[in-house]
Amino acid sequence: MAHAGYEVGLYRPEFRSQVVSLLQHLWGGDPDVNLSYFQWKYDDNPYTESPLGIVALHRGQVVGFRGYFAARFEILGKTNDLIVLCPGDTCVHPDHRQKGLSVAMGNTAMKEYAQKYRIMLNLSCTRNSLPGYQRMGFLPIAKKVYLTRCTLLGLVKYILAARENTLLEASRIRFQRFCIAPDGLLNGAESLFRPFTDSNL
Repeated sequence: MAHAGYEVGLYRPEFRSQVVSLLQHLWGGDPDVNLSYFQWKYDDNPYTESPLGIVALHRGQVVGFRGYFAARFEILGKTNDLIVLCPGDTCVHPDHRQKGLSVAMGNTAMKEYAQKYRIMLNLSCTRNSLPGYQRMGFLPIAKKVYLTRCTLLGLVKYILAARENTLLEASRIRFQRFCIAPDGLLNGAESLFRPFTDSNL
């Protein structure tokens, strides 16, 4: 699929070294660690035959990657487990950002993987990436809260609120510079899902 001077398509094994190199912008600069992590997360996934991902090419070079991994979910009362597709890592080279490549790769994944996977589930969407996921048809299903650091007083209030079944968002608990307030935590995120088609549910 062409996208304004870019070619967007399925990941292939010959792109592996370029993808791992690109992911240093997301994972850090250690190539051995990145290669090992890529192998664990994508090559060795027990629910796929090969790594799942979409690449964006510019003049034959990988400048964008959107990885996906399959995960098995159990549904109570059902005999068949559900294999769900989860976005794993999205990275666009700094020189090629703000050109819509992330959403273009996501839309390509929707088309390519719709026949095999019934649901796509994102458990790590940030506020910055939320609009892009919503443009791709994802629906928010739950707010997510990260506790990165807290004061002792903040931790005690958190535990007391949890014991009393109080909604944490209504408790205005402060975790150092982060505050859970009615509009959510400053570094909060969403869990999102997208059925490929309504009939698949």
